[in-house]
Amino acid sequence: MDRSELDKLIMLLSTDWFMPHWRVIGIHLAERPKVCVQQGCRDIVRRIMSERAEYYHVEFSAARVDATWSTFDNLLKECEAEREIIVDSLLADKSDTLLDDGTEWLITVLTERLLNDRATNEPELDSEVLALLGGLRSVLAGRRGIDFSELCLGSDSEWDKYTRSVTPEIPSMLGHEVSAILTRNDFGAIWNFINSRLTDAQKRKLLDWYRREGKSLTGKDTDLP
Repeated sequence: MDRSELDKLIMLLSTDWFMPHWRVIGIHLAERPKVCVQQGCRDIVRRIMSERAEYYHVEFSAARVDATWSTFDNLLKECEAEREIIVDSLLADKSDTLLDDGTEWLITVLTERLLNDRATNEPELDSEVLALLGGLRSVLAGRRGIDFSELCLGSDSEWDKYTRSVTPEIPSMLGHEVSAILTRNDFGAIWNFINSRLTDAQKRKLLDWYRREGKSLTGKDTDLP
């Protein structure tokens, strides 16, 4: 787990604008523990900022990050939320994949295009594989239709104004963070499907299609195993 990503998650959970939408990232808490986590996260954000005006100027030492993790972990236990907020699944973790963020995003987008019949190049896949891929539709469709960056920028609560002010160059950073979490979750479902449900021959054909379609879409080669 990359604990340096923890700051953004804590900031996100501290906001007012995202509180009605925790379910989209898999957090299903009752109101009381939810408020407990939100308010506790605000206390942690204040500690992280330590009276600094901008987030880019905070201390990023291993000791500080570890202390933040410990405080957040204790908060989840105090709020009885540790079973609902599975931190490992919400943070970027590159230890178990060879792909970078850009490639993960591209594969997610290409899969959605394929499922919605918007692919430039028809994949040379048999009907069985296409039918299996169809099972991913519900996974990828359930979280769409909300502009989280717009929600982030549009909130007029004092706390949300504050969280935007600490990242003045990217005031919608926390909205982007929601999209990043959703993309990681979507990619995880796709990659698990590819590696667990397809034969080696089917997997090779699908990865070849990703390469061709990625080249058509971006003009660049896609590095896949």
